Amino acid sequence: MAMRSALQQQDFGKMKALINFAQRYLSELGVSTPIIDGLVKSVLEIGGAAKLCGAGGGGAVLCYHEDKDKLADKIKELGYEPMEIELGVEGVRQE
Repeated sequence: MAMRSALQQQDFGKMKALINFAQRYLSELGVSTPIIDGLVKSVLEIGGAAKLCGAGGGGAVLCYHEDKDKLADKIKELGYEPMEIELGVEGVRQE
C-alpha cells in the first residue's frame, strides 16, 4: 500500500526510500550478494534507489534515479550494461 500511495502522489522520495528499505531487508535475509550490494551502494551514493529482483543471488537489479543519464553513466562506470525500460501498459491507478 505504501508504494502504491507514493506512486499515486508522485512522491519519488518516498518511492526511493521504500525501494531501498526493501533491499536492506533482502540483504539482511541473505538473498543479496556482495556484487549486488556494491551496485546498490553506488546507486545510493548518487541519490538513487536499487533493489534486486527475482529470486536473488543474481539476475536483475531494479535501479531508479530521477536523472536517468546520471544513473546509466554510473551503471556503465561499474562495468554493467544498463537496460532502460518503459512501462508498456498503464500502471497503478485509482478508480
